[in-house]
Amino acid sequence: MLSIAEPKKEFVKKAEKKLLETNSKVSNADISVFALALQLKHAKKKFMVLTDDYSVQNALLGEKINFEDILRGKIKKHVTFRKK
Repeated sequence: MLSIAEPKKEFVKKAEKKLLETNSKVSNADISVFALALQLKHAKKKFMVLTDDYSVQNALLGEKINFEDILRGKIKKHVTFRKK
């Protein structure tokens, strides 16, 4: 089943904070995907995120949220990027 939804503002703020902690460069769409995943996890829903975006995968892995790649491959470990 496929569902299209927008995350609540509180989860968008949480997502932005978490992504800022890892210094990931992400788009607004990436933030929305991660925020919705946080929201679904909080609601204890069963779901999986499909993404080839490594920054999103990194954030999901850090939060222990299930994800699968589509074409490019799946990351193996969570990393935090250093600022220059």
